[in-house]
Amino acid sequence: MNIDFLDYFRYKEPKIVEYHKDNIDVVIRDGELGEKEAVLLVDGNQWTAHEMPSKSSATQVFSHYWFAKGHTICTGLGFGVRENWLLNKKEVTELTILEKNRGVIDYHLENNPHIFQHAEVIPVDANEYTGKCDVLLLDHYETETFDEMARMSSNIMKNIDCQVAWMWPLEDIIFQNHKIHNMTKLEYYKLLKKEYDLLKFPEVTQELLDLFTYTYHFSYLNRDGTERLA
Repeated sequence: MNIDFLDYFRYKEPKIVEYHKDNIDVVIRDGELGEKEAVLLVDGNQWTAHEMPSKSSATQVFSHYWFAKGHTICTGLGFGVRENWLLNKKEVTELTILEKNRGVIDYHLENNPHIFQHAEVIPVDANEYTGKCDVLLLDHYETETFDEMARMSSNIMKNIDCQVAWMWPLEDIIFQNHKIHNMTKLEYYKLLKKEYDLLKFPEVTQELLDLFTYTYHFSYLNRDGTERLA
């Protein structure tokens, strides 16, 4: 990712190190794009990956950073890339993180204790939490299909009262499927909102969706904008 872009939006990377304790493993290895990749494994199963130095995880949650303000609730802690970033956004006055896996929490207690000093981390399944916030950012999914993610998100928004919500990987789903349905990105976004009862998803423009899909895939593009991978 363009470092100037991330610097402009005050991105700061959390500490990501090799770690092996209980059911949690963090492995740093050579990635597919020829750079180092950190992988988070829970019970031997990959939960998330983060490429360094392209910071691909950050590009994929730029939309989350864009919408975050006031009291923001994030689901799923992972490597803490999104959460650590949001701590640097002045419009975010309170940050609550819902993470059900105690081992992931312990990893960050050891390596990123500052997160706990500036945010509330609650060890709970996001699907069972009830509360209220200004912005709800959903990214705790594991192996679910998008259909399952969207239905889960709709149910969570019934339990967590919010003004605005967003979910990962919405912009990628739009990017991959809008042409199949012979729709613009905006038309397909509105269809998903209606089909899955995602009414807390905000009103957006075509230009904003273009920005989100571009930044989501930025680390997979060459300098001329063509894809690095098929």
